Amino acid sequence: RILKIGKSLTKFDEIIYKYTSEYSLMSRTCISEVTHPLEIRDICEFLMKNTDDLNLWMCRGGYDFEVEKLFDKGATRFIFGNQEIDIEKITVFRFYLPGGSLLVLHARPIQALTELYFGQDEEEVCLFGDIRIKRSEFDAGWARIDGSLTELHGRASVIVRTVAKTFFFLSPEFGPYRNNFDLLDMIFEKYKDTNLDSGTLEAELKGIKRSREASMFD
Repeated sequence: RILKIGKSLTKFDEIIYKYTSEYSLMSRTCISEVTHPLEIRDICEFLMKNTDDLNLWMCRGGYDFEVEKLFDKGATRFIFGNQEIDIEKITVFRFYLPGGSLLVLHARPIQALTELYFGQDEEEVCLFGDIRIKRSEFDAGWARIDGSLTELHGRASVIVRTVAKTFFFLSPEFGPYRNNFDLLDMIFEKYKDTNLDSGTLEAELKGIKRSREASMFD
């Protein structure tokens, strides 16, 4: 288990250091913003390729989830677990010791497929392949496809689409996510309705606490 934790933190730091390479290794913290679509894709493709080793978790505004799979939807759109987001930019926060770095994924709104109520920032869509089905059909395991009742055999999925401007924190389980859920939730609540710039984010993250497991790799 300890070796797995170390592998996830070391692997995650590969992409962190790649996109903060202009900063001195002597810096306690540093931060950079990635806005070019090809560089956003490079980061996401790295995460997608190494999902099994990274043990990633995402959190935003009081809820969190494990990212067991990552799917490419083209351009800067990806599905993390079952959360579909269109990434506008990625903020890369580097801490000088293992297990203190994280990524912030800034999402632009995706065009909604359903009617939204005021203030709604996500929508739930059930899919069988590329075909939309009803939630009741998903729950029942049967859906009417092209006029015929079709058994889904567990091949349908529920996708949560991000339809408003927002941001998510992403790190390995034993990275900052582990001991800083309250801090990350506070940052989200404080800046969810404003533009969270890199300088402000770095200042807020200076008090980040590493997990006991991460400190074993100092």
